[in-house]
Amino acid sequence: LGGTATAGIVSAKSRDLQDVSSNYVDYIQIDAAINRGNSGGPTFDIYGRVIGVNTAIFSPTGGSIGIGFAIPANTAKTITDRLMRGEQIERGYLGVTIGDLEPYREAMGVDRQQNGALIIDVTPGGPAARGGVRPGDIVVELNEQPVVDSTDLTRKVGAAAVNDTLEVVVLRGDRRLVARVQAAKRPPQSELDAQQAPSRRPVPEASPGQALAGLTVAPMTSELRAKYDIPADVNGVVVVAEARIGQSRFVPGVVILQAGVTPVRSIADIQAEIARARAAGREEFFILAWSPDGNGPVLLDVPRQSATRSRAPATTQ
Repeated sequence: LGGTATAGIVSAKSRDLQDVSSNYVDYIQIDAAINRGNSGGPTFDIYGRVIGVNTAIFSPTGGSIGIGFAIPANTAKTITDRLMRGEQIERGYLGVTIGDLEPYREAMGVDRQQNGALIIDVTPGGPAARGGVRPGDIVVELNEQPVVDSTDLTRKVGAAAVNDTLEVVVLRGDRRLVARVQAAKRPPQSELDAQQAPSRRPVPEASPGQALAGLTVAPMTSELRAKYDIPADVNGVVVVAEARIGQSRFVPGVVILQAGVTPVRSIADIQAEIARARAAGREEFFILAWSPDGNGPVLLDVPRQSATRSRAPATTQ
């Protein structure tokens, strides 16, 4: 068929398609029918003004079910104007792995009114690392603009020009800190994917330790650091026996970096977080764990008080 016009309403704005190729676009959701062969055309308002570029549909059948997405016209115009001037599209880059705060908010003891993005990992030598951002930080503002979640932070950073200085406000424990980070050029996605590819390593041999919240852990020592090849800048409490808790697998050499919002330096720090979680009536508490494949956030069950009291230090099998 030739040219086609359909009508509908704007169902929502600022949609996130949960796809790496759409991290930088707040899509307009429309219910006007879009089918194969007529995507890519303009979305008009009732006054004939172009407000978007039809881009994608959600459909279990391949045909329209009234869920379509359009790139906002102001986004498309910004990009096309730069391309027509012969410029390349370069996006700002911090060098961090981020996640939404929401799944971990209660377990971290963070106020439910507080928005932000959780820093899960920081690329060694990257812009954020040089600016003083650490794993476990919660980014709450960027250049005096509030950060809602990880998608919002990605889009704000992506809109920055290379070499721009970004003022990043983070929560670290009970402190509010400001880091000044010079944005770099975002590497190609293939390079970023390669950095995050999991390694295939044999499970290291277990060591004696203390049972705590389903894990067997021990204080960091030079012997454990050497045995498990833990980098000098990674500090915390070492997991010394293999364990599986829910969907998370812990192998000897994993390091617990943070419990709740507090950096971990001893087993007592984890015990203190468990006590805080128990006093607050929480069933789970948050940890951030390092492994050779990168950092990962994990929720652990708060041990029963009686079981914790009667549990003696144990050696692994």
